[in-house]
Amino acid sequence: MPDAVWRTSHPRPTSSRNGFGRELKGFTRPDESGHRFATCWVVAFGMPIVPVSRCYLREDRAFTTAARGFRLHSAARYQIDGQSRRRWTEIVRTYAFCWLLVPAIVIAPTLVLLSQADRIVDTGADGATGPKLALVAVFLLLLTGSILALSAALALYRTRWAPVRAAKWVDPPPDAR
Repeated sequence: MPDAVWRTSHPRPTSSRNGFGRELKGFTRPDESGHRFATCWVVAFGMPIVPVSRCYLREDRAFTTAARGFRLHSAARYQIDGQSRRRWTEIVRTYAFCWLLVPAIVIAPTLVLLSQADRIVDTGADGATGPKLALVAVFLLLLTGSILALSAALALYRTRWAPVRAAKWVDPPPDAR
């Protein structure tokens, strides 16, 4: 069943600085017209706190600014054409991903490190730094591998598994005016 969408002449701005502000999360795949749904969130440290609205939008253009030192800024601009009622399934999915899955992926290598730390430190009690360096290397490899796996899974989700939602244009509800 298509989602009811109404035109919005004044979309809420979505921008964040240093992980604080408003961000779009929980994108669906584009429909036939190239539009998709996304939920606008109030974020802190890049983590979603409160869903503000659900937007029907299309990617206007992606851009990359020139590199300055080690900074390369890349972003996408979106044209928000409509608004829709928030879907609790998308909100729960975003909360679960950002508050459960991502921390678990980051914490898992730390738990592996802590579970092996005493054993490795005890074997290197004579002052050898080899086992300690190996422990740090394994930790960094696990952390890097888990972050890469999470990024690949997220990209796969966005391109193949995210739902495609159809839209039906309607008049704005009385509470949205």
